Amino acid sequence: DSGFDGDVADAQAVTHYVVLDPDNAASIRSSVRRGRHNARGLRDRISTELWESMNSFYLELNARDVRAELARHPYEVYRWVRNQCQLLSGVASETMTRDDGYRFLVLGRWLERAEMTCRLLAVRYKALGGVIDAALKTRVVDLLAANQVKPKAVAIEKGSLLVRLQNADEQI
Repeated sequence: DSGFDGDVADAQAVTHYVVLDPDNAASIRSSVRRGRHNARGLRDRISTELWESMNSFYLELNARDVRAELARHPYEVYRWVRNQCQLLSGVASETMTRDDGYRFLVLGRWLERAEMTCRLLAVRYKALGGVIDAALKTRVVDLLAANQVKPKAVAIEKGSLLVRLQNADEQI
């Protein structure tokens, strides 16, 4: 349920739903709250630095007047959220023990990236009325799905995931 009335939603309603809505489990605020809750339950399995980064993200998000910031400078808010997420990723990568918990985190990231890329392809295809010319289709598939050097391409994520799963017994 999007929480929108009717078929048309204005930019402010969409922004609230995606960023702040506590009833939307996928909103930024809800995701950060859940992430902190989950991290608190795993404090004995994650690094102190990761817990501190997650906790700081949560506390700062809740201390800010995000609604007012979004009205004045939305891209600054999105940039700050992106930077916090990248910080968490880097801290996890650099400080977590390479055990099952870390491998689970990495597998989850790969699955999510592949799923989001496929969703993007489906949305763009639908937005074009389900009809695109062959040249554009080939280019899109190459850039987002088959490209072997683009880090978030489905081919890379699938390959990384398969290698991890095939070697799971050896890594445990």
